[in-house]
Parts: sequence; structure tokens; C-alpha cells
Amino acid sequence: MDCLFLVNPTSGNGAGRRLAARLEAASPPDVGVQVVFTDPGRLERQVTSLAPGRDLVVAAGGDGTATRVGRGLLELAAPPSLAVVPLGTGNDLARSLGWLRVWRAGGLEAFWAGVAAGRVAALDVWQFGAGRPFLCYASFGLDARVVEGFSRGRGSGPRWLHNLRYLAHGLRQAMAFPGPRSALRLELRGAGRREGSRVTAEPAVLLAGNIDSYAGGARLARDAHWGDGLIEIYLFSTVAAYVRFVLAARLPRFRAPECSFRARGVEIRGTGPFPVQVDGEWAGRLYPDGAFTIEPVRALPVLVPPADFAVREFTGVRWTAPAPVHPPVPTTFGE
Repeated sequence: MDCLFLVNPTSGNGAGRRLAARLEAASPPDVGVQVVFTDPGRLERQVTSLAPGRDLVVAAGGDGTATRVGRGLLELAAPPSLAVVPLGTGNDLARSLGWLRVWRAGGLEAFWAGVAAGRVAALDVWQFGAGRPFLCYASFGLDARVVEGFSRGRGSGPRWLHNLRYLAHGLRQAMAFPGPRSALRLELRGAGRREGSRVTAEPAVLLAGNIDSYAGGARLARDAHWGDGLIEIYLFSTVAAYVRFVLAARLPRFRAPECSFRARGVEIRGTGPFPVQVDGEWAGRLYPDGAFTIEPVRALPVLVPPADFAVREFTGVRWTAPAPVHPPVPTTFGE
């Protein structure tokens, strides 16, 4: 197996560099490993130049690293499978795909065991607006405002300090947020609804989710799945409702929210300026004379560990990649 590791050296307060040193010191039998540190200025180009012909590409870092590697793979006609080593703060994609559970069970040794026992599945990829693909989620309102402010002063330090800064910043923004003053108009397509169904709402947050984890582990709808060809729309009508969700959704007995709508595509218009974020990155504002569409792009092959994965003694990886999964046109998306 030919495996490319794209490692963010700054993730996890140096965990990326430590991982790279371990990978270069010893690789499992039957696995060829190349380790490359990510360059934020040209990460997608690194992917398109180094990934072709590989059996597996591993994004080692946080959600930002994983989603950018995924976007780079989308540029390839026949992308190799993607796996994730979770070294970031939120790790929502790794959590949804199952790799965070594996990593916590036994680190690198457990990861290789998960690779050996894993299977290739198709991850839905959506396009937000004009040519901006996303793997995890996009949203309008308060949380996008939080992302905008926090991205300007992330700072450095251990993960717990980063989490504390983000929480404090989010609470400050929530207290200062004026609440919904403008409406969003949604035109939903597919998924059992009459074509062109229209909905108007005045939410503090509108979240369009592809995966079942959000904001570093807040659980979304239990029946949400990243490979069903559907986007889940969640509407939080007030700031208080959104804050309660973000704080409570990490508790074991929390009842995951039901999504407001499911669709195979949606067009969103606003009556006032709404801040927007895509996969945790600031994406501008939706103005009254504009519109954003969310529609399927294609499916991306991802390697996922078994749902009942348990760490056993690892003796080697013997894995053959199945044929790449990449539906050619959106009309077959999710089928």
C-alpha cells in the first residue's frame, strides 16, 4: 500500500511534528509511507501534485487541514481514499468518520489497525455558492460571526487554552449579538418535498450540515449521515436556543436535535446581511440582493474504520484499495 501523510506541523501544539517523526522512524510492513508537512499557502496544490496514484491519503491535523486536503482531492479525476488523523481542536470530520474514536483508543497503532480493517465509502461533497465545496457544514448567523472574529486572533498554545479562548469568544459574541433582524428565504429541492418548496424563517443561526458532529463534538440529528445525498437544515430561532444546544450537545444524555428540513439542494436568500461560514472558515455575507445555493458536487472516497472496531494486536497492513468512488454527474448523487 502506498500511503501519503499530509501533516500539519502546528496542529496539537506540536503533535504533528511528533507524529511525523514516528512515521519516518518506523512504518508497518507492506506499507510505503511518504510524510509531507502542509504548506497553508499551497496545500491544495500539494494534494494535486502528490496524491495521484496513491492508495491512501491521510490528512493529519484539524478540520481545516482535513477539509482542505479533501477539496484538493476533488480536483483529481480518480482520487485516492482519504483518512484522517485527528490532531486539531474540533475534529468534527474525524469524529463523524470514526477516526477520532480509533485514535483515542490507541494512537498511531490503533490507526494502522483501523486502516487494515477499514472499508472505502462515499462522502457527500456539497458546493456552496460559486464553486466553494464543503465537506462538513455551512451556516448563517451568530456562529459565522464567531468564526469571523476568532479567525483574526487564534493565538497559540495548548489545545485546552485554544478551546477556552474559543468558548470565551463565542459567549462574548452571543451576549452582544442583536438577534435575528432579517429573514432567510429557502427554496428546497428533492427529498420528498414538492420541487420548489419555499420556507421563510428568522433564525439566529441556520446550519446546513453534511456530517453528524458540529463545533467540536456537538451532536446533530442521530439519523444524519454523510453519504446519503441529503443536506440537513437546522434552524435555531434565538441566540439562547443556539447557545443551549452548543453547550448541552456534548453531554451523554443530551437528545440530539431533529433537523428542520432535509433536501438534495437549497437556495438561500436574505432580507438583510447575514454573516456566513463554510467548514469553519469565514465566507463573507449574504446581502439582500444576493443568493447562495447549496447543491451536490460529487462523492469523495473515504476510508472508515468498522463501527465495532476494537484495538487488537497489530501485525501489519494488507489492504487493497477498491475502485475509486466518484459519481460522474450530480444526477446520480446519493443513489
